[in-house]
Amino acid sequence: MITRQTRSFALFAITCAVATVTSDAFAQRSRVPLRRGTSTVRDAEAAKARGGKSTTSADSQNVTKTTVTVEVLTGDDGVGLRTQEWRPVFEELGYSLTMRRGTSRDKVEVRERMLGRLREVKVVGKLDAKGRLVFPERSFSPQDSAKLLEWLRELETYGAQGSPEGKPLWGLIEAQYKAVRESLSQNVTKEPQGLVLEAAVQALELPAAYPLRMSTDAKEWLKGTFPTVPPVRQKLKGISKGTALSILVNEYGMGFRPLRTQSGTIELVVDPLTKTTDVWPIGWAPKQNRRDAAPKLFELKPVEIEEMKLTNALDFVASETGIPIFIDRFGIGAQRIDLDGLIVSHRFRQTAYSLVLSRLTNPQHLNSEIRVDELGQPFVWVSVLTPGKSQP
Repeated sequence: MITRQTRSFALFAITCAVATVTSDAFAQRSRVPLRRGTSTVRDAEAAKARGGKSTTSADSQNVTKTTVTVEVLTGDDGVGLRTQEWRPVFEELGYSLTMRRGTSRDKVEVRERMLGRLREVKVVGKLDAKGRLVFPERSFSPQDSAKLLEWLRELETYGAQGSPEGKPLWGLIEAQYKAVRESLSQNVTKEPQGLVLEAAVQALELPAAYPLRMSTDAKEWLKGTFPTVPPVRQKLKGISKGTALSILVNEYGMGFRPLRTQSGTIELVVDPLTKTTDVWPIGWAPKQNRRDAAPKLFELKPVEIEEMKLTNALDFVASETGIPIFIDRFGIGAQRIDLDGLIVSHRFRQTAYSLVLSRLTNPQHLNSEIRVDELGQPFVWVSVLTPGKSQP
């Protein structure tokens, strides 16, 4: 029934394309024939395999078709000659256009609704005094038809939120981001240490609502970087799943990020860090001061370390304080620092372990930083020292 109505509407629009627009209080609507404005998600099988509910609409399933319509609001003087400039532009682009006088209740926006697996995107803009079409966060002149077409196609592909690339929170709205973060805030209950990558990821028991996908770049990176994929070296049991996954894939020079798909679902995508650094962080800066976040690191204790491997010394500090210490092994190795060959000492003194960590790592051009996972649990992250980043 929806398909038949849509076709009838398109036929009606073509028939009425020659209608004129008046500027009185009951201005009639004029429509440009709908030739494009509709897209189909071609990778239907992949979308089906991703599973889960759409996070764009509570009732939406995987999207198979998207329609985009554009409505432009005008002022009291009507559309005038400016309309004549835009009508051929939309005719050329092949999208439906409606122009009408705006009211006090109208607002510029991009919204969508779901009808089964059909996604309807409605774009509402306004015509300014310079003849530009003004939409949320962007505007177009009649000479910007290529950019306008690019944006409309983006809406066809990704819906009202547009492409996630280059946007805050990886293109998610606040509610979507909070849902992803909450789902990654559960503790890891199985130990992935010693398992190869695929088995280690399975041990994390990631939320089914957000499937993990290795990008093509990630697969090529693994194949080209590791003749034999090594097992996970660090103990991750007990920390939250988001931080654990970040540390795990970081061992292989990769990161992950939540990505909104064309069908409206969200998946966790793994990419090499050579491709993008816009990835889920390895822990977060504590909201409170460092002493309150990790009090065990600031208690005064007698400490002495004699000629010990740095990695063993870090294990010793973690054991004494009960605070996990994780190492950016891939990043440190990329700087040609032989982590396993570093020997350190700390002469006997009454001191805090936070200072011990700095004394052990800084001379090796490394930094120890207090972070917290998605549950607020503290840990220490050891990485390559960069100017201004040392924590005393």
